[in-house]
Amino acid sequence: MRFDLPEPQPPRAYGGWIILIAIFSLMIGLELVQYLDRGKEPGSQRLEVFNRLRLAVETKEMVGALSSVKPANADDTLAKIEQELAKDSTKEAVAARFFSVARTEQGKGISEPVLSQLRKSKEPRDAFFAEIFSAKTLSPKRAKELETKLRGGGFISRLATVQAYEKAGDKTRREAMFPKEKSYVRIGVLSAALLFGTGGFVLLVLYGILKSQGLLPRKGFPLERISLADADRLALRCAQIFALFLGIQLAMPLVASALGKGVSKDGLTLATYLILIGAVLYIFKFPIGLKRFSLRDIGITKENLGKNIAWGFGAAMANLPLVLGAALLGQWIFAGLPKPEHPTTVQIQEGVSWFGISVIFFAASVGAPITEEIMFRGTLLPALARAWGKPVLAILAQGLLFAAIHPTGIPAWLPLATIGAMSGFLSRQTGSLVPSIVMHGVHNFGTLVIAKTILG
Repeated sequence: MRFDLPEPQPPRAYGGWIILIAIFSLMIGLELVQYLDRGKEPGSQRLEVFNRLRLAVETKEMVGALSSVKPANADDTLAKIEQELAKDSTKEAVAARFFSVARTEQGKGISEPVLSQLRKSKEPRDAFFAEIFSAKTLSPKRAKELETKLRGGGFISRLATVQAYEKAGDKTRREAMFPKEKSYVRIGVLSAALLFGTGGFVLLVLYGILKSQGLLPRKGFPLERISLADADRLALRCAQIFALFLGIQLAMPLVASALGKGVSKDGLTLATYLILIGAVLYIFKFPIGLKRFSLRDIGITKENLGKNIAWGFGAAMANLPLVLGAALLGQWIFAGLPKPEHPTTVQIQEGVSWFGISVIFFAASVGAPITEEIMFRGTLLPALARAWGKPVLAILAQGLLFAAIHPTGIPAWLPLATIGAMSGFLSRQTGSLVPSIVMHGVHNFGTLVIAKTILG
């Protein structure tokens, strides 16, 4: 009788897993603390109100510029904002500022207690706002002076300047602030997004039909057949990439500080992402425990490039209805928590230069997709799938981890996890990481275009 003994397996090395657990615990913990603290800050609490206020005013002007129909929904939103801020408007300058805008845009006056709150505010612009909101008329000379005082400010400053000129008899400034061309661009972008989402729903249905008929066989992860020791090595590689990510993010501001004032914030961000991309790609030249995983091994290759790019674009379309549904569900489930907010969206509203906007688009549409897909779908996902022996569970778990480390907030976890899970399923379907990178980039690019069009 012959007995065939199994080949001896190399010993497990859990160091990478331990480091990953520590990194994820630290990052998620810090993000949660910042998110919950952000919800306690008065200025942050008002950001969501500001966005609604701005959107209501711009929607009202956009519809008014394109037709004679009065947008009732915009007026309803202004009235609701007025009601929400009525109590705090006599106690807090930010609330008084937004409350006054909501009322003046409805043609209503401002009470003295609210104006008093603006006059005693530590923000110098609030005193000028109080003068504009309280005046029945202004001279053209004073309107010009107020414009100079408020120049360089954000949306509220520009709108207050328009109101100052209107009280001086100049009705042309509002049209200049809300040009018809901008309204056409917004309608075009939103129409394209609607068409994109509709096409995505069609693609989802088509994919389901083809999949049920066996016409779209799954190719498996790029690293499908690996040993448990290989999974440990991939976990360590993922931890190394995270360490690079955190180290470069922390080191670059110190380098910029040492170089002096010649380095701009936007230039620093661009340099950070270029170095990060280069470092993440270069690290695959080094072995882990005498075994080297190349970029080709994790699914980054030129083979079937056109087909993989098409998969990425199609997945971005198909995922849009799912992401929107997950976002609505997240808002409903976590309605009592602070609203989600991404630093990039806030930055876009701050009147960044075109170079700054270009850097934001590069970081979100190129830098983040490459580095994050390599971290999560290129290394972590195949490691989890092999360690657990359950690919679907691994896809869902890494999607949730992907969501939790983002600086947005708990209500945004569901849509972000949907993106992460779709990237995982896409990697398993195509056997490549290229479609996931493309899908991630297209999603981020489209999100920024919409945010810039509406909020920028």
